Amino acid sequence: MNIKVFCDSADYKIIKKFSKNNLVKGFTTNPSLMRNAGAKNYKKYSLHLLKVSNNKPISFEVFSDNFNHMLKQANKISSWGKNVYVKIPVINSKNIFMGKIIKELNQKNIKINITAVYSFAQVKKILKLINIEFPIAFPHMMLGLNQTIVFALFMVIIGAFIGTEDLGQYILKALSDKKGAGIGFTLGICVAFIGLIFDNLIRTWVEKRKKHLGIN
Repeated sequence: MNIKVFCDSADYKIIKKFSKNNLVKGFTTNPSLMRNAGAKNYKKYSLHLLKVSNNKPISFEVFSDNFNHMLKQANKISSWGKNVYVKIPVINSKNIFMGKIIKELNQKNIKINITAVYSFAQVKKILKLINIEFPIAFPHMMLGLNQTIVFALFMVIIGAFIGTEDLGQYILKALSDKKGAGIGFTLGICVAFIGLIFDNLIRTWVEKRKKHLGIN
């Protein structure tokens, strides 16, 4: 499992200090921390922090309870930088589940940080909303694609025996001709190498993706 350390602070000096520390992978803030740090203007202070964040991920939280206002704030906050995550509480101050806005922001590919998750039931709701099952399953699905490509290449050869006119037919004709054995062998090696290349590329990507997701 990969563990990443994030600094929960809105203090300018602290963020500037830990932005240079490789152990700290990013920062999270909230309206209370921003207020305690002396922020007078939310956007202006946030941009101030972004300048010293060293392009590490940094989360800024919406502070409205109203869906439309939250959505508007989330869109504005996400526009401040490519390393910005919009922090959304799983329930608002009125104890209402914020699934609707979480789903909408996720569909817009806005990076979100879902906070104040206290129960397994809440986690299950969130996972269902953002379809986390697919990203985790995708590397395994790619291995299936890998096998499909390899079998398709096998079928190129097998198909030649039933009269298909493609690379397999050239290989079959070359092997049938005593003088064409070398050509047939070369073409066969080419097909094998195509399969090996695809196999290596897909397996390498799958391993990197599984490591990134922490599911090795």
